[in-house]
Amino acid sequence: IDKLHNDVTETTLLIEETILEHFFSQAMIVTTCPIIVDSATSKTGYAFALNDARKGYSDFLIYVSIFYDTENPSGEKFSIEDIDSAQWKIIRISDNTQTASGKLVPKQTKSENKLNDIKYFGKQIAASINSGIQNK
Repeated sequence: IDKLHNDVTETTLLIEETILEHFFSQAMIVTTCPIIVDSATSKTGYAFALNDARKGYSDFLIYVSIFYDTENPSGEKFSIEDIDSAQWKIIRISDNTQTASGKLVPKQTKSENKLNDIKYFGKQIAASINSGIQNK
């Protein structure tokens, strides 16, 4: 959920790509749904994602939300500083039960390499989700 922008940001896309790469490297079959940009459409988007997962014969839906700082945006194309937090939940499709969830706050760095900072945060999200999958 990106209240700072009217469209999907490069930062969000990079996080999504990093999470997908993590699961592909674990030999897991994953797919995506369209990214939801604001909280006004999040319930509709969630219902769409759940239905899409059912149609695709998925066992689980992993729903990730990225919350952005709307008070002090950096104005940069890629910025870890603009992220307040990431929240995720794992839903078992067969009975629509949440099996795990988590929340992460990115470590703010003085790094010159913003892309690596964002990828690192995406890897942290993926590892946290992976823990939730293993402990289901």
